[in-house]
Amino acid sequence: MHQAAELFSLAATVPAILSGCIVIALFGREAIKATAEEARDASQWLIMGITIGFIGSVLDNAYWAIPWTASYLRSPDKFWLVDLGVYFNCVFRQGCGIAAAYCHFRSALTFRDRSDGTRRVVAALMWSSILLGASYAVILFFAAQ
Repeated sequence: MHQAAELFSLAATVPAILSGCIVIALFGREAIKATAEEARDASQWLIMGITIGFIGSVLDNAYWAIPWTASYLRSPDKFWLVDLGVYFNCVFRQGCGIAAAYCHFRSALTFRDRSDGTRRVVAALMWSSILLGASYAVILFFAAQ
């Protein structure tokens, strides 16, 4: 069953990467233009978020196809390839995901009345998540000692 799931995942990786590249091609030029603007409107923030999110997804999928292929082929290289994956996750999964979410927040908040408190709630949730993530890492660090 596990090998069937790996094979399906590898097969699905091809359309995931290709469709992501198409999204990047469709929105990328507008996202680049938006980065040059001093004041961005909601659609520009949304386009930037979509583009960043799909860039991260394409690169993350492209990397993980390699260790999963090694795993499917029962290659001993799968172990160091999986270990190397954490670096790709930091940049492409978590980094691009956070940056894309920020752009989406900015887009959504452009539509909101500034007095409704949503900006404060979103900011508080983001800072809380950073504090919680850092605390989790510190706890793990000391637990592993």
